[in-house]
Amino acid sequence: MNLFKKKEKKECCCSQIDEESVKKAEELIKDDGIKILGSGCQKCDKLEESVRIALSEFNFNLPIEHITDFSQIASYGVMSTPAFVLNGEVVSFGKVLSVDAKNHKVVVEGVNVITKHTKPSAQNQNGGIVNREAAIDISNVMYCANGQAVRVGFAVKDGKKVRINKKTGEVID
Repeated sequence: MNLFKKKEKKECCCSQIDEESVKKAEELIKDDGIKILGSGCQKCDKLEESVRIALSEFNFNLPIEHITDFSQIASYGVMSTPAFVLNGEVVSFGKVLSVDAKNHKVVVEGVNVITKHTKPSAQNQNGGIVNREAAIDISNVMYCANGQAVRVGFAVKDGKKVRINKKTGEVID
């Protein structure tokens, strides 16, 4: 029994970060382009895939950099991943996890969280209480422009009905 032995001192993960890697991370922040910050998990891959799909829809051919080094991620001020960075600025707020266009429903991260009681199964052998996001109607989601929620209006421009930003009057579609 080793109850009263001295415990070995373990090194903290923070001691692995040296000044050179911090300077390198700060230089990368100044770089323009698209970056995905994350450990490489399934959510990070899903975010990267949806960014690629969005870029292809708008016919943009921009490189996407996936950053997995936590010292670089911390230099952006991000404490939870995945995160989306555009031109050195973190633009990852209220992520839409899935869209069901047929039923007009969306699932938004951190919104409409429900508690679900699950039975033991092959995937979850313990069962128990699980918190997860539930779908909400798409009409309850506001459009965001420049990081702020704005109201959407309609106007006729060049003989076509288009959506406009009520604050600025800019055409959305």
